[in-house]
Amino acid sequence: MSSNHPDALTGSPFRAAFSEVLGDLGKAGCPVQSTDDQVECLTELCECLGTHFDQACACGLAQQIGRSTFTHLVRSATGLEDLMEQSFRLLPEKMRLRRGLGHLEKLVEELFGIPVEVIDTSDTISLETAEHPGEHQLIPHLETGFIQEFILWVGGGKPHPVSVHIGQPGWSILIGKQPFDL
Repeated sequence: MSSNHPDALTGSPFRAAFSEVLGDLGKAGCPVQSTDDQVECLTELCECLGTHFDQACACGLAQQIGRSTFTHLVRSATGLEDLMEQSFRLLPEKMRLRRGLGHLEKLVEELFGIPVEVIDTSDTISLETAEHPGEHQLIPHLETGFIQEFILWVGGGKPHPVSVHIGQPGWSILIGKQPFDL
């Protein structure tokens, strides 16, 4: 997998997020050595979650780790330069969301190593993922958390409904176009 994101190859945003949410990976019995293969890195870390926590807890932790991964990317600005420009930040909310989704498709593919297709309907935006070799059952939850935080960022702090629907093969993540009323 070729990537413009150096951190995507080493797994460091994911490892940093796992450490932030779970603490010391070594003490948790998780692999601490980085691998150059992104899919292998994610699979190892998800396997650690699945081994140490029941399914519901592992899914929730994976989602939080996905959110934290996006935060680590924002801090490093890796791959998000276009989204941090003032010209983008000053766009109206719906336009930021529309343009941001163009970046999201590429970003998810580069970070997760999984191609997605963005399908825009009248009320929702769906990111469709086909079955992928080496996928782990927690990766859709990591991806969902990542997308939740991404949408919060491009939506100017307004949360939108984001949910994962796991099917066979693959999964889809639905994003509501209307933000929650706060």
